[in-house]
Amino acid sequence: MADITIASGHVTKLAHKLGPTATAKLFGLSQATEDAHAVLQAISKQFNEARGEWERARYAHDTLVADRNVPDKKRITASSAELAQLRTEYDRHSARQAKISGEWNDLASTLSRVNAYLSALPAEAKLNDAAPSKPLKKVAGADVERIREVIEKLKGDRASVIAAPIPSSEAKVMARAFVEEIANRAAPHLFGLDASAFRIEFPTIRAKVDAHSVTGGGSASVSGAAYHVDPVGLAAWLDPEKMIAALGRDIDEVAQDEIALDGATRGYREDELDRLILEAERTEEGLIEQALAAGMKVVRREDADVRAILGVDGPAPKDEV
Repeated sequence: MADITIASGHVTKLAHKLGPTATAKLFGLSQATEDAHAVLQAISKQFNEARGEWERARYAHDTLVADRNVPDKKRITASSAELAQLRTEYDRHSARQAKISGEWNDLASTLSRVNAYLSALPAEAKLNDAAPSKPLKKVAGADVERIREVIEKLKGDRASVIAAPIPSSEAKVMARAFVEEIANRAAPHLFGLDASAFRIEFPTIRAKVDAHSVTGGGSASVSGAAYHVDPVGLAAWLDPEKMIAALGRDIDEVAQDEIALDGATRGYREDELDRLILEAERTEEGLIEQALAAGMKVVRREDADVRAILGVDGPAPKDEV
């Protein structure tokens, strides 16, 4: 994960895209990440030293036990006690390293996402600080979990809107456009109508052809292509209204108009849910900041909106569009 740390110089290059409040937040994230990394390096050194001491003691103990010529129960007992003490210290440092490593990874991952978002914006982009959120009451850890439940529900509602079927009326308009398109593509070309060389040519489509053969000596495969008149397009050209009517009949059989959303309604609901989700994520970030200031250990979600983290107005991150 070392390569995920963003140097202060690079952060400075990105800060010009932000307002004063967001700039302070960006540098705060960067500093917190660097501080966590420095602590991790110090703890990793202690961990490596503790592991080395334990491994040396274990080797000495195993050597002592293996010396059957001169068994020394007193030394073996003392060695076992020392080994157990060193193992306890080793495990303590291991747990500390895992804990700090997790905290650093979380910070570094958040900073990396912020970096990716800002780097993807045009060089001349300028994001304004968002309007301040409503003041929050004293926060408890449960408050962060509660707002996350709200965010999860809103995202579920948005997914339902996106997955909602289209009305049968829209499907029938699309079916008609489909039939007209393939009918036009399949329409024959007439040549030399005013001369003796009159001819008719139907457009062809390319189809992949694979041939396989098996003989006593083995097998062989050949790939190629064949060209033929499009049968579906030809049927559409011969009687488009009949095909449109048949598709309309099938659409009626599978339509779910009672839960369908037309384009305008779907777009409105998506926009409204996007607004509510971002508003809830801004509240979440405010709660996280208060929790961290109070000494609580809170990890930001991996999919937290960068705009909420920085407190800015701007385009949605590409992975959230």
